[in-house]
Amino acid sequence: MDLHDKEIEIMLEHKNLLTEFYHDWLDCDTPLGESLRENLQESVAIITRYYENKSRGDER
Repeated sequence: MDLHDKEIEIMLEHKNLLTEFYHDWLDCDTPLGESLRENLQESVAIITRYYENKSRGDER
């Protein structure tokens, strides 16, 4: 995956990254091979938004 520097930084700081990815994958109905990349990309986007909102003081 091609991640932006900010996404890499956030992923490295996230304490339960694999658990987060796993739970996001559990919610997916497609086979692993087809969905893994998409699920990881979506997880990165969700975690990145969370950390960006948290750093702004907006925890939605």
